[in-house]
This record gives sequence, C-alpha cells and structure tokens, in this order.
Amino acid sequence: MVSSGINAEYGENYQPLIMKISLVVCLCLVAATTLALPVVEEEEAAPQLALQASFDDYMGYLETVIKIYYKIQQIKYEIICNKSVGEMLEMLGLPEIVESMAQLAWMWRCENKKPWYIQ
Repeated sequence: MVSSGINAEYGENYQPLIMKISLVVCLCLVAATTLALPVVEEEEAAPQLALQASFDDYMGYLETVIKIYYKIQQIKYEIICNKSVGEMLEMLGLPEIVESMAQLAWMWRCENKKPWYIQ
C-alpha cells in the first residue's frame, strides 16, 4: 500500500501529492528531451516532373508522333522501311530530339503496329 516508514494513516494523504509530483516530473522530462533534440527542418518535396507528365504533355507527344507518321506514310513503304530511324530523320529533315517519336511512327508504318486511333 504505502512504502515503509510512512504511517498508513498519513500515507493515504500523501498518495495524491506523490502522483501529482510524479506527473510533473514526467512532463518536465518529456519537455526537456524535446527541447534538447535538434530541430530538423523538412525540405520541400521536389516536384517529380519526370514521373508526373500532364495529360497535355502526353497529347502533345502523341500529336507529334501522328504528324511524323502521316509524313512517312506519304513516302513509299520500301523506301522508308529499308532505312534506319536515323536515316529517316535525315531524309525528313527532323532533329534528333524527336528520334523516339520517329521510332514509334516508323513502327506504326513498317511493322504494322498501328494503334486503333490512327486511320
């Protein structure tokens, strides 16, 4: 019930006081450790531009591929399909930055992997 050395009669009176002091001591310890911890500022999350392309970006990419497709469709199959994509870019006068788009258009034309939305 109460620790030895304290009379049972007085021990019951001191018990609420001991609990309050224990609570204050615990709160002080928590506050002291919180204040002693180093403050680490959170860095702003860098936008994931490469992974979060917008719908408009995708549509712009697709429109460019379709334009290249229609352009190579005007050239004879034997001529365009016997060339590499790099040679096709040179022949069409397109910059190398559109190589992946030209590769996709070339596949649509030469490997007959045209998607359903291309007529």
